[in-house]
Amino acid sequence: MKESTKSNIKIVGFFLAIIGISLFIHKKKERTSFREKVEFFHATSEDARGIYTGKTRAVYNPLDQSYKISPWLKENSKNKINPKPFGSWPVISLWIDPQDLDGENRGIIAANNTFKKGRLWERAVMFRYYQNGELRFESMAGLRQHGRGNREVKNKIKNFRLYLRKKYGKEYFLEDLNISLARKAQIKTLAIRKEIGMNFTNDISGYLVNALGGISPRFSHAALFINGEFYSFHHMTQHLSTKAVGEYLGHENFAYAKMYSDKSIRDKTLYDGLRAKIEDEKLDFDSVSKLLDMDSIMSSLLVAMYTGNGDWMQGVYIKDLNKNLWSHISWDYDVAFVPSYHNAKKADRNKPSWTIQSLYLGLDHKKAKRVWYKKIRYLVFKKLIFKDKKFREYFSKLVDKLFLEVIPSKGLEDKFSLYERLAKDSKNKKVQGRFSDLVNFFKYREKNFCEKLWQRVKLRPQSCRE
Repeated sequence: MKESTKSNIKIVGFFLAIIGISLFIHKKKERTSFREKVEFFHATSEDARGIYTGKTRAVYNPLDQSYKISPWLKENSKNKINPKPFGSWPVISLWIDPQDLDGENRGIIAANNTFKKGRLWERAVMFRYYQNGELRFESMAGLRQHGRGNREVKNKIKNFRLYLRKKYGKEYFLEDLNISLARKAQIKTLAIRKEIGMNFTNDISGYLVNALGGISPRFSHAALFINGEFYSFHHMTQHLSTKAVGEYLGHENFAYAKMYSDKSIRDKTLYDGLRAKIEDEKLDFDSVSKLLDMDSIMSSLLVAMYTGNGDWMQGVYIKDLNKNLWSHISWDYDVAFVPSYHNAKKADRNKPSWTIQSLYLGLDHKKAKRVWYKKIRYLVFKKLIFKDKKFREYFSKLVDKLFLEVIPSKGLEDKFSLYERLAKDSKNKKVQGRFSDLVNFFKYREKNFCEKLWQRVKLRPQSCRE
C-alpha cells in the first residue's frame, strides 16, 4: 500500500475518531440533560414520587436549599405553647422561619410565591400536636400551601399541607385519630384547612356521606398556632393521594380520575369512556348499576342536596379494576349549610340557611356556562329521576335512610355534643353562632327538603310523609 494511501486512511480515521468522540460526548450530554430534566420535574411536580435520597448531587441542590433547617428554626423550634386555654380543642403548633413563611424570596405564602407548588416550595417546620392539653406528637416536617382558590392574595388565612419524612424525623402521624380514608392508615401527609363558611361543616358532611354508604375522608378539628401565635380554627385530615386510596382499597389495581387535576392517559381514557356511557340516552338503573357503585355516587349527591353545598363538584372518581366499578370519593364541604354565591340568588342569601337550594344541584346545572357542572352524579340523577321507576325507588329509600337512620343516630348525636364543647371552648362568638345555626339547620331542613323533593320531582319518601 502506498504511503499516501496509508496517510489518507490515518487522516480519515482521525477525523472519524473525532466525530465519534464528539457524538459520544453529545449523546452523553443529551442523556445527562434528559435525566436532569426528569429529576427536576420530580422535584417540582406537586404529585411526583418522593425521590430525594439524601445524597449530595448537583441536581438536588435546590431541594437541599428548600428543605434546609435554618439557624432561626433550630433556635426557635425549642419554644412551646400552652394549649390548655383552648380546652377540648386539639392544637397544632408550627414553628417556621419567617423568611420561609412570608419572606419575599422564600416565603411559601408571600404574594409573589403563593401559586408556586411542588417540592421546591416545601419548607422545614417544627410540628407539634396536642390533645386534651397534652403533647402527643412532635417532629420536624415539611410544610407547603394547600388547595387552589385559597391561594389568592386576598385570602389572609391559608390552607397548608404537612409532609412527614424520614429525612426530617418521624415518617408517620398518629394512627388512632381516625382522620384517614382507611381506618388506622399510616399517614405521611396531612391537609390542614380552614373552615370557609360554617364551622364543623366538613366533618359532619363527611360523616353523612359515609353513613349513607358513600366514601369520604374523616376529619378532626384543631386550633392552629404559627410561631407561637393563634392563627385560626382549622380542620385536619389525611391528604388523599393515590397511596391513601390504595390503602383504602387494599390493592393498587385502580384508576384515579381527580376532578381538578391532570389525569394519566390511561385514567383519562377510562374516565372519558365512562362519561360517554353515562351520556347514552338509553341509560337506565340496571345499566348504570353495572358501571357505578350507586351508593357511593348518590350518597355524595344527596348530601350535597341536603346540605345545600353549591361547591360540590370536587373529589376523585376511582375505578376498582378488580370489581370493574367506579366510585366517587367526596371532599371539600366548605360551603355546605350556608347560602353562597354558588347556589343562591342575592335575594335569598339573608333567608334562613335551611331554605337554601337543594334539588337545584341535581337538575339545573345545564344553565351554567362552566362545563365542569356536567359530571357523572348530575347526569345520572337528571336522566333517571323522572322516568326510571327503579331509580326513583332507590333514591327514595336513600332519603329514608338519611332521615330515619342517619340523622337520628347516636353517632350524629355524639358529633353535636363534640361541636357544642368546641364552640364553648373557642370563646369565639362567631364559632358559637355558627354552631347554633347548624343546630337549627338540622331542626328545620327536613321539612323544607321534602317539600322541594315533591315540587321538583314528585317524589315523596316514607320519611317525608310523617
